[in-house]
Amino acid sequence: MPLTKRQLCDEDLTESSEKAAFLIELGAATQDKFQNPIKRLVADFNDPKASFESIHQKYLFEMPPPSMAGLPWRNPTFVLEPGDGERVVRERFGPLKDPIRATAKIKQGSELTDINRVTLEFEDPKVLELSFRCIEATTEFE
Repeated sequence: MPLTKRQLCDEDLTESSEKAAFLIELGAATQDKFQNPIKRLVADFNDPKASFESIHQKYLFEMPPPSMAGLPWRNPTFVLEPGDGERVVRERFGPLKDPIRATAKIKQGSELTDINRVTLEFEDPKVLELSFRCIEATTEFE
């Protein structure tokens, strides 16, 4: 039987495996909410019309710093995939946290902050920096 948020917060609830099961169930239920903003960010970054200026304006509501102004968005020195100069970022969503590992972390007193996971791959460090700033500034990623 699934646990409610109230039960999870109840001090009498001591079973780590029940807490882990609840959190994993919650992670599964919110997986789209986690993945969709990241998919949008990746699509915006990989858009053939993207530039440092357009990304800054959309996510940070400002113009890029002078150090980025005029830089090529797709730098031929940094190629994510050989033969594909269009992609500047690739996302890989991982599986939900393993229940056994989640239970072990709870028993150790750790918080589960990685139920939903993604790896973003970049070659260009300036694009990586900008994506970090965009994620940090976007409330959808909280």
